[in-house]
Amino acid sequence: MKLSSEYDCHICSVLHENRSNGQLRGHLGTEVINKSETVLSVTKNGETSSVKPEYTRNMPFDDFTFRINDDVLPEYCDAPVKPALTEKLRKLFDEIIKEDSISYSILKKNVVSTGVSEKTAERYIKLATETGIIIKTQRGDYYVPKDVSETLIPY
Repeated sequence: MKLSSEYDCHICSVLHENRSNGQLRGHLGTEVINKSETVLSVTKNGETSSVKPEYTRNMPFDDFTFRINDDVLPEYCDAPVKPALTEKLRKLFDEIIKEDSISYSILKKNVVSTGVSEKTAERYIKLATETGIIIKTQRGDYYVPKDVSETLIPY
């Protein structure tokens, strides 16, 4: 903190996580988290890398994906939705949404009851909405479309 104040500079640290629990290693890892403005997690997915904010003191941001282009420069790209995940979400929401529609809070609670964390439940609901697996009404309720023409991405 003293060096960044004295020299009016930004300090960027790259630390690796323990493979077993995803925590930063040792005393240095703990202190870097305590002093950091933003802590990011970068995960390689084949040709792309996904970045998500773990901790932020200021304005949080959405996850994003980048790849290294032919000029060896990073560039933003859309993360491909894995077909297996899409099918998993389709089955999950078909089982959870039995009525005509369901509120967000009940939907989230039901997704969490399948054994996932609240963050994962929120991510599943967002992804399912973006891919048309579930539809959000103007009232804020969610339903599974019965007709293929209702979906954003055809079955």
